[in-house]
Amino acid sequence: MDNIENIEWDERYNIGVSNIDKAHRRLFSIVKRLFDTVEKNQNKKHSCYEGIKYLSNYAITHFAEEEAYMRSIGYKGYERHKEKHDKMKNEIVPALEAELEEADYSGEAASRFLGVCLGWLTGHTMLEDRAITGEIGGKKIIDINNDINTEKPIIAGEKATKEEEEKVIDAVGEMISVIMKEMFKIDAKITDRHYDGEYFGKPAYYRAIYKNKKGRKIKILMIIEEKLILGTVGSVMNIRFNVVDNAVLSAAMQVSHHVMQSISQHSKLNSSKKDPFTLERESILSAKHFNEKFVASYFDFNILFDTEKGKFALCAKIL
Repeated sequence: MDNIENIEWDERYNIGVSNIDKAHRRLFSIVKRLFDTVEKNQNKKHSCYEGIKYLSNYAITHFAEEEAYMRSIGYKGYERHKEKHDKMKNEIVPALEAELEEADYSGEAASRFLGVCLGWLTGHTMLEDRAITGEIGGKKIIDINNDINTEKPIIAGEKATKEEEEKVIDAVGEMISVIMKEMFKIDAKITDRHYDGEYFGKPAYYRAIYKNKKGRKIKILMIIEEKLILGTVGSVMNIRFNVVDNAVLSAAMQVSHHVMQSISQHSKLNSSKKDPFTLERESILSAKHFNEKFVASYFDFNILFDTEKGKFALCAKIL
């Protein structure tokens, strides 16, 4: 990653609770040191080992402090937020540790580790943590969809009317616009409400499958122009990337997942508050796989967005 220029703390990550903000800054500092280590290729194995060790401690101490604070204020989203902490602590961190050890702390494994750290700090802190105390774009994101009057959640698998589908598209568009503005300081607007797979720029393809306890699944496909990834993933920490490598792709996957979770949680794209959709698996697709498998009519929603930094498409299918 010889294209990294500098990394600085962004005050936008603060949620207004001193001990939580301090813990976030500590995580940021360890990510900064790890980026510097990989950049200079100095003592990488030892530093990555120490980074994982710190993350493990962070997952135990910081999450516990944050959860205690949420309980103290009666935060309604506590249970779901805690589930995300538990997943990071019990699944993501151990998997990263195992991958690093198996690869003997190779550059590829280290880059993936760094990307997950960057994506977690960007997505979780900006969307989930800040929702505990603050507002997004001057308006609580949970209020954005109050004007959708569908009697049944669209994503629950019920047949929707054309009017209901259009309302969901409008709501998703507004939510994504707010999120992109807040996270990356860019405007995102719908340019095609029925995207049919046409090529734009040089894209990366992210696929995720979400599943609820009843077994219903949602397939999400995001097609993201590489220049948009390069212009957004590093911008929140003042990191300049010129190449979409393992670190950038891993960070983009984490951010995309948090965005989708936020949309699902705070809109009628969810089947039930008691039976939410959770991530089952995710992957990066090749251009060949996308071109062979993508059929616009397969998806229930295909929305194309444009920003001043590039385009991206969001497609969803109820399985």
